[in-house]
Amino acid sequence: MLLGTFVKDVSAYLIRNPRYEELQNLFTQILATEFHRAPKSLRSLLAGRALQCATLVIDCDIVPRGEQGDNFKQAVMKFAFNQLCNADGMSVQLMAIRTLVRFARRVGEQQLVAFEQLLGEILKPLLTLLDQAPLDCKYLPIEAISTFSKLNEQLVAQMSPQVTPKLLQLFRDHHSEGDLGSELVNLFKKWCNF
Repeated sequence: MLLGTFVKDVSAYLIRNPRYEELQNLFTQILATEFHRAPKSLRSLLAGRALQCATLVIDCDIVPRGEQGDNFKQAVMKFAFNQLCNADGMSVQLMAIRTLVRFARRVGEQQLVAFEQLLGEILKPLLTLLDQAPLDCKYLPIEAISTFSKLNEQLVAQMSPQVTPKLLQLFRDHHSEGDLGSELVNLFKKWCNF
């Protein structure tokens, strides 16, 4: 949690002293956290905070370079996939989506292909969140669908029959809502190009 609080200070320090290897132990400890051992009332809080911390780390570009950074990105994406599919709280699932989208934009396509088989598993939670999330958060599942649609046309063909009716309903009802309307238009444009 402290890394999330001081991430901008860490980023400023690393600009002047680019020694990313010093973060290796910190990243290892964050990823080794056993959330299932925490009291049930704290699990979702800790998991959500860890996801937020990971998002801040990638946004401030303090992920180590090379293999260590790639391992960190893959571990965070696996953790976020797991939280999206298995977390009890909607807030943790929404944070997991945000983390997945941010990391998916920063990792190479080869690393994303490794997660291609997991994308079928997250479709159900994404559809559930499209139904249950508050209006100001509905753009997050749409953004995830849009981001992962870039992987291949077969994935789009698989998910579009399940997703399109809900997306069209959302567009009909909320097309003038800022982020939501623009995310829907971007997704439809992307799908039309396939």
